[in-house]
Amino acid sequence: MWLIVYAHDHHLLDRDNPYNYNELFSKNKVNLVLSGHEHFFEEIPYVKEYNPIRLMKENKILEGNKYDLIQIISGTAGYGDNDGGDSAAPSKRPGFTYFEIKGKNLSYYKYDTFECGTNNKPKYGRSLVNPHIEEKGVFIQKNKKLLKLDESPVEIGQHKIIVETGNAVYSGTDANIYVKLYGELENTEFLKLDGEEGDFENSKRDIFYLNINNIGKIEKIQIKQDGSGEDSGWFLQKISILTDSTISSFTAQRWIPEGEIGETIIEDSRRIKYKVEVKTGTVDFSGTDSGIYIKLFGANGNSLSLQRLNPINGNDFENGVKHSYIIYSDRDLGVINEICIESDGKGNNPGWFCDEITVKSMEEEKYTFSIDSWFKDSSLYQCHFR
Repeated sequence: MWLIVYAHDHHLLDRDNPYNYNELFSKNKVNLVLSGHEHFFEEIPYVKEYNPIRLMKENKILEGNKYDLIQIISGTAGYGDNDGGDSAAPSKRPGFTYFEIKGKNLSYYKYDTFECGTNNKPKYGRSLVNPHIEEKGVFIQKNKKLLKLDESPVEIGQHKIIVETGNAVYSGTDANIYVKLYGELENTEFLKLDGEEGDFENSKRDIFYLNINNIGKIEKIQIKQDGSGEDSGWFLQKISILTDSTISSFTAQRWIPEGEIGETIIEDSRRIKYKVEVKTGTVDFSGTDSGIYIKLFGANGNSLSLQRLNPINGNDFENGVKHSYIIYSDRDLGVINEICIESDGKGNNPGWFCDEITVKSMEEEKYTFSIDSWFKDSSLYQCHFR
């Protein structure tokens, strides 16, 4: 069931609203808030810094969204505009938002009357009417939350496989890729992800459709590559699997070696997440363009493979910069007493001076490691104890 609220004014969900509609809507299990009274078009709906209800490009609700609500701005009688000189002027560009609900999928389409430029004004004046879809998207209900997709709903009986190759140096591969799905009801064999030439290239997002029997909710996958082709090494960032009623995510953040067994990845919601905060030093030339990887060791085991700290903006490990990352473990590691870090030594500035790394568990336990070391030449792989 979907519960959608229409609110005339987009300020209704502002954090400083004294009536706290966020809490009221959350208590009544509202999924979606459709708001009006916006006087200009926004490509990504409502990204004001002070508002906790955000729709992010990463297709997920921002961590820390206390109320698990999503808001879409439709505008008063459409998107409106701000080219009349008065930001509160009535809309002169009528449009509307259309919704289509099928089971747990909700598709939306935002229509506008004129094609607008980057300044939010009609690009060709008001004389040329051009009704068109300015934005569209899909929401899916999952674990009582709402996730935004940039995909069309999946047909019944289909499994849509979205493969995201990483952006590490030489991430792409010419090898054949195979996946095996483990469901609640049964498992598949290894299935070849057969697409087009040029799949699985650096930073590329490839989509495949598999028509298989209902195997129930997918709990884990095995992924392997056969080592064929001129460039067979492959860095996998993530695989998402969509059905008509579920979405499952499998974050890898690691290299997939050649072999018959492949790498096993458990579904993200069944794994333990750790927040890793990395601080680069401030001595001269501390920063690096190299890829940085980490592995955690705790009282109850280790986090298996080295996982790459996926760059947020491409300049994560610059002099004095501090950034946080999420890595996954198949089990609760207990007290973290050791970490191993590796630099791949690639890029224009391969040397890196790491000052400190802090690991935080979901229970807010905090483990700080003073690194105070260079990673270069023969010291690209180092282990440190607390």
